[in-house]
Amino acid sequence: MPARLGIDLGSSSIKLAKVNGKKVEVLGMISNPVGKVVVETEKERDALAEVIKRMVVEHKISERRFKIVVPESVVYSRVINLPVLSDAELSSAIRWEAEQYIPVPLDEVELSWEVVDRPVKRTGGEKMRVYLAAADKKLVNGLMEVFAEIGLEPERIEPELVTTSRAIALERKLTGATMVAIMGATGMGIGVFENDQLLFVYKFGSGGVALTRSITASLQLTLQQAEEYKRTYGVQSNVLEGKLLLAMKPVLDGVIGEMKRAVSYYTQSFPGGQMARVIIAGGVALTPGLVQWMTAQLGVEVAIGNPFEGLEVTGDQSKLGAVYAPVIGATARG
Repeated sequence: MPARLGIDLGSSSIKLAKVNGKKVEVLGMISNPVGKVVVETEKERDALAEVIKRMVVEHKISERRFKIVVPESVVYSRVINLPVLSDAELSSAIRWEAEQYIPVPLDEVELSWEVVDRPVKRTGGEKMRVYLAAADKKLVNGLMEVFAEIGLEPERIEPELVTTSRAIALERKLTGATMVAIMGATGMGIGVFENDQLLFVYKFGSGGVALTRSITASLQLTLQQAEEYKRTYGVQSNVLEGKLLLAMKPVLDGVIGEMKRAVSYYTQSFPGGQMARVIIAGGVALTPGLVQWMTAQLGVEVAIGNPFEGLEVTGDQSKLGAVYAPVIGATARG
């Protein structure tokens, strides 16, 4: 079986991983030179292509096909309920349905969908659940140009919430409802699952950058200093007289408020259900003290996801499972 390669294109960093069977090689992470994923100019395209080429050359990668992960913030996604349809019927109806949920003209996006749940036994009135995703053609075409420039071929492009959930939650035979939260630099995506089936997705624009800026504003530090403080001390109330936690609390309270809103939507939409756990991933998930703080605020068990469970992992950054969850989900568990 040929090796599978994945690139996680984040707004702040780019991660690379190589998978061969059960063996995973974490190849590293580099800053995104353009600070975004949607490349709009030739200069941006060339800069992004150059850093990806550098990583490929440095790690002596000969494979040409890659699986690509993009931030949740650049994808329109939703789980929709439809009357039970066959695959052929769904293919005919999906664009009309998508027009009701995608906030831009469909001729401006690449549209994809996947059946999440289709009832087998029908007594009348049953609904099927379909995961709908759309990405701006500017994003897709721009990335195709970036990879073509360095002789690489994108095999598939997926949003990070899908791949992260695959890496840290699905196929683990978890009972009860599970919230998966990918906490990135500029935003957060939430997926709620039950029995490995996606019930709904939810996202909002608050992430690691907002936390760092809140520290900068409150403690009069540079962005670099604030980032170092955040990564070193986190939200521990017994550190620095609690000043760091106090500085980040408005942003953290907003994050918790959105997560509680998702829990409330779940309990209202699926009567009798109970949120059993929250699994977090992404760079923000590694903030010291965050798991304990979130557990106390939500009243639900919170844990950092481990995408390397059952895999043989090598690489200098193999301890950063939460950071590499999206790309591992696209390759090892894709």
